[in-house]
Amino acid sequence: MFASLRSLNPKIIFSCFSVFLTFSHLRAFSFAQNSSPEAVSELWVGWFVLIFGVTAIPYGIFALIKEPLFLIPTKWMKILFPTLTLIGLAIALYIAYVQLLQVRAICGPLENCNTVLQSRYAKLLGFIPNSVLGTLSYLALFFLWGWYVWRNDWLARQAPLLILAITLLGSLLSIYLTILQVITLKALCIWCLSSAVNITILFLVSASLYQLNLVESSDRQD
Repeated sequence: MFASLRSLNPKIIFSCFSVFLTFSHLRAFSFAQNSSPEAVSELWVGWFVLIFGVTAIPYGIFALIKEPLFLIPTKWMKILFPTLTLIGLAIALYIAYVQLLQVRAICGPLENCNTVLQSRYAKLLGFIPNSVLGTLSYLALFFLWGWYVWRNDWLARQAPLLILAITLLGSLLSIYLTILQVITLKALCIWCLSSAVNITILFLVSASLYQLNLVESSDRQD
């Protein structure tokens, strides 16, 4: 699928994200003019996570469309991917525990995480908490990763692409949820921001895994 996109001009991708980034900065400036210094200083954490996401995602897509920009060695991949997936699963399970049992979360330095977790945006589908979807996604990543490592069939060959699709969708959803925190709710959840950073890094790792699988497949055919 991504091989057919290699003819695309990467400048188009970066132009789209540049427009989004400019819009985000304008909204941040507008909000800063109408908010207290304490609120602005806290929300900048959210803006930092947001900027990281909208920068990392086009970089990963560019690496897929053009020649590989980075390849993580296999021995590091076998450690890095399951570790990041385990971290993401732990965060998703904790948020699910807070939401399903309706207990107060440990917020740390960002004290408004319960405001975020109890808002209507915490259930984008209306009845299923986002954390439950995140938990299911990380379990799917674990399953696909294990199948890719231990099996050698059709699903194992398609696993890197499926993993890439899940992490990309998760990264895009995290950007949307971060925008809601910063602009709409004007409150931040440390667990949600940690999850957003984790899934974005996992997307970059998944892009490297996809490229590595292409290289190995090409070597086997030769």
